[in-house]
This record gives sequence, C-alpha cells and structure tokens, in this order.
Amino acid sequence: MIFFWMGWKIRNLGKKKGLRALRGDPLNVEALRSIEGKPASLAGAKRAVFYFYPKDDTPGCTIEAKEFTQREKEFSMRGVKVFGVSADGPESHKAFCDKFGITFPLLMDSGGRVGRELGNWRGINHARTTVLVDASGHILELWDNVKAQGHAQAVLDSLGA
Repeated sequence: MIFFWMGWKIRNLGKKKGLRALRGDPLNVEALRSIEGKPASLAGAKRAVFYFYPKDDTPGCTIEAKEFTQREKEFSMRGVKVFGVSADGPESHKAFCDKFGITFPLLMDSGGRVGRELGNWRGINHARTTVLVDASGHILELWDNVKAQGHAQAVLDSLGA
C-alpha cells in the first residue's frame, strides 16, 4: 500500500474501499421503498436477506434474481424474507419482475442513500452485496463483491436447517 500526505489527510492509494457496515449495525430498512413507494417492512420475518445488485435486466443481476426466486420457498420455510435492492425505479423493477417471474419484492434505493451507509455504493449503482438482518433490522451477516451464480444457494446454506 502506498500512503501520500495531502494537506490534512493521508490517502491510502493501494486499498480498495470495503463495506462500512459491520455485524450488529442497523440496516436502514425504512429508507428502502417498494414499487408502490412504501417503506420496506420486516413484519412477520425472523430474518431477512437484502441482496443489493447493480441494475435490473442485466446478465449477472438476472442470474441472481432467478436463483433467489427459485429458492424463495426455502428461505420462507426458514422464516427469512428476501428482498432485491437497486437504484432502479419502479417501472424498471416492475418490468424486471414481469419478464423473469420474480416473486419477492424489489426495493428502490434511490440516490444510493442506504448503499452509501452500507459502503457498497459505486457512484451510480450498488456493488453486488448481500446483507442478512434479524427481525429488528440489525446485520447478522454480510457478503461483499459476490459472484451472482450460486450466491443464493450459498446464502441459504449459511442459514442452516
């Protein structure tokens, strides 16, 4: 790593930015909005998975959405709600759901507010990140810079039986 002194700050030019959030931190669930504009809700869930993805209807995001859709019932049997999150708007989310039969809610993080708090916002979209929270919205587990293919199963496996 290379460090440079620049006025009042020391800049680390060799390290990639990582997540700011840690286990135990609250996820700002209420700032995420449904297609209808309503705040996300954890009501009735023991835990919830929020998988953040860059953009609707792109190859990696489609793979990930399909895999979470295929396993949604298994998540539900474990008391876990699934939510997809991107900065896309309601029309894009609705079209994406309709095109690929996505049955869980896709949420909007307009302007990347939650992404900035989490540390996965990359200027115009989210880095592929998944967060598992408890019923009160506190982070239990984080997956950063994940590969789309196989990720839904990896999250499911981490939940145990």
